[in-house]
Amino acid sequence: MAGVRPAVESLDWQSSDLPRAGQNARPLAIAHRGDPIAHRENTVAAIRSALDCGADIVEIDVKTTEDGVSVVLHDDSLRRLWGVDRDIRTMSAAEVTGIGIPTLREVLALFEGRPAAVMVDMDSGEWARAARVEAGSAVSTGRLRQEQVMWCGHVAGMREVRQHDPDARVFLSWGEEALDGPPADDLVTELRPEAFNPHWQVLESGGRHWAAERHLPVSCWTVDDATVLARILDGGVDAVISNDIRALVAAVEERHG
Repeated sequence: MAGVRPAVESLDWQSSDLPRAGQNARPLAIAHRGDPIAHRENTVAAIRSALDCGADIVEIDVKTTEDGVSVVLHDDSLRRLWGVDRDIRTMSAAEVTGIGIPTLREVLALFEGRPAAVMVDMDSGEWARAARVEAGSAVSTGRLRQEQVMWCGHVAGMREVRQHDPDARVFLSWGEEALDGPPADDLVTELRPEAFNPHWQVLESGGRHWAAERHLPVSCWTVDDATVLARILDGGVDAVISNDIRALVAAVEERHG
């Protein structure tokens, strides 16, 4: 573990009814790709269902079409979910939406007027520009409040978001990178994350202590097992990401009302 540094400088948050990681004892319930148990992941139906189930935040994945439109999809290929063996980079927005994949603009509209935030996950820096421009438009036109948009994923993507928005809400995701140890302190200083967001196994293998030393709230992904969820919640956490948003909301309510 790297040496302990002072607490990360807090962002100048606007007053809001939206909960933030570490704001109080109640962990945030984050729906992974919407409600993939009841609906196809990352679709309008899945995201709307997660919001209706009481998610504080809904995590979605973004990609960019050949003509530069940000769309909501996890895989580069459409084969697994949509039965189309093509790469998203080779398709136009019209082709993609014709299949049923929503644009980011369409998904952001679901959060208008709701006390919930959307967490945009980028598994590569190449998706960041189109997504941040679309989200920025939603905020600048007043359709969403700035604090309703959050970011996580690949370091390159988070860097681009932070460089263009000093007040962006960033969760510092840490997955395969954990094999090389925790994030460098310089990266934490650069990104100024709202929370450290590793896989739950990393959280339980020293990640919680590492974050506490840096005064960072902790989140973790993706917790679907009931026994693991109970252990994570009882061990102390500020946010949890799950595919089973109903079980997550119920477990949080059971402990915190």
